Amino acid sequence: MRILAWPAFRNKKDNPYNYLLYTHLQKLGITALDLGDVVRSPRQLWRVLWRGADILHIHWPEYALGLPFPRSTLHMLTLFSACLFHRSQGGKVVWTVHNLSPHENRYPFLEKWFYRALARVTDGLIFLTETSLAQFRADNKMRAFIGKPVAIVPHGHYLPIYPARVDRSEARKFYDLPLDGKVVAFFGALRPYKGVEELLAIAKQLSSKEVSFIIAGKPLSDEYERYLKHIAEGSSHIRFQAEFIPDDKVPLLFSAADVVILPYKVILNSGTVFLALSFGVPVMVPGLGSLMELAESYPHLVHVYKPPLTREKLLGLVKKVELSESEREREWKNYLRDFDWDRIAEETLRFYKVLISEG
Repeated sequence: MRILAWPAFRNKKDNPYNYLLYTHLQKLGITALDLGDVVRSPRQLWRVLWRGADILHIHWPEYALGLPFPRSTLHMLTLFSACLFHRSQGGKVVWTVHNLSPHENRYPFLEKWFYRALARVTDGLIFLTETSLAQFRADNKMRAFIGKPVAIVPHGHYLPIYPARVDRSEARKFYDLPLDGKVVAFFGALRPYKGVEELLAIAKQLSSKEVSFIIAGKPLSDEYERYLKHIAEGSSHIRFQAEFIPDDKVPLLFSAADVVILPYKVILNSGTVFLALSFGVPVMVPGLGSLMELAESYPHLVHVYKPPLTREKLLGLVKKVELSESEREREWKNYLRDFDWDRIAEETLRFYKVLISEG
């Protein structure tokens, strides 16, 4: 079976999810090809498409709605043209629904049209959780997808990608943090919908005797970086690392942290939650999207709170996490088993075969 993916391997640096999915599919005898940077290299796209495939698997198509003009238009036209051409050759189009809307939507007036057009060129849908499917079906702009085949295939863990955890004292020395204090970390691209500024405001209400903080990730823009640094200014217990964190440094952050907090304002699924859990670090998240589903299965690893986040809620959850080390270890082993990539690849391949058999 031949699979074209948008993307497959080229986004490994930013999010290894796709790389892990398609390398494990290749272990099952599948040929997987990346369509490449479709906006900057349209010639490569059409060269790959022309050779034909059984499945065109797309991820984050809504990304087009967050691009500036004219890149957004070119991206949308390329996306829909590629899907139409692929289907004209007898192939099937699969969309893995990571989000219900783009995180930064420049063209909300186009959103309904965009998803109607996407429904016309999509043959099947993959959801990461039952919650994602339920929220999708409840979203009015997704009505055009009703009746299409669906599958629930979970998001796998990231353990195969990153180096192992390091000694806690070594990690804390790297960040110049107290060896015996409590450390809360935020990791991932710094964007307004993630509630970073609210977390920083709460961090400033606390002292190093209570909690120290690591805020690490690449900001959305230079302007947003300046804004966040202004909030954090004057707080010696906040380590603000406003840059992309390379793979070899990621274990240092998670090894230094007692808990990872991700105070999203809006979320459906979160790769960062899966990354933290891959290192066995408990996470604090709002009760939104699929996060409640994870908390029900792993209550000592995933702790939810009712927004808004407050100083009292943060300190209470940090104390709660401290008392559940043995339970966390047991749940972590279950988590790694439940989100194993070999099983995920097999479930994905099974759905491909169902779509192909429908003709």
